[in-house]
Amino acid sequence: MSYEADARIARIEADIAAAQERAAKAREFRSQVDSMVGTAEVDGVTASVDITGVVKDLRLPRQLEYRDPDRLAQSILAAIRVGHGKAAEQAKSVAETTFGAGSDTVRAFSEELDTRFTPGGGDAGGRK
Repeated sequence: MSYEADARIARIEADIAAAQERAAKAREFRSQVDSMVGTAEVDGVTASVDITGVVKDLRLPRQLEYRDPDRLAQSILAAIRVGHGKAAEQAKSVAETTFGAGSDTVRAFSEELDTRFTPGGGDAGGRK
C-alpha cells in the first residue's frame, strides 16, 4: 500500500474512533439528564420538576395558609417554573462538562432549552 492510502486509512480510523467517543459521551449525558430534577420552594409550595417540565413531586404546606385560591395557584406555578429552570441549568452544566463549554453540541442544546423555557413566563412547565 502507498503512504497516501495508509494516511487515508489512518484518518478514517481516527474519525471512527472520535465518533465512537462522541457517541459514548452522548449516551452518558442522556443518562444523567434523564435523571435530573430541579426542586424549588415558593411561598411554602415545593415543586420538583424534570428537564422536560414534568412535575415529579408537589408539596403544599401542612398548614395551608392560603385563603385565596388564585394566590395558591400562582405559587404552585412559580415553584414549577423555578424548579424547571433549575433542572435546565443542571443539564446545561453537565453538557458543558461533557462536551466542552464552547462546543457546538452545548450551543445547540442550550438553544433548544431556551426555545422551550422562559424563566418567569410561559405555562406551568415554563414553555412558551
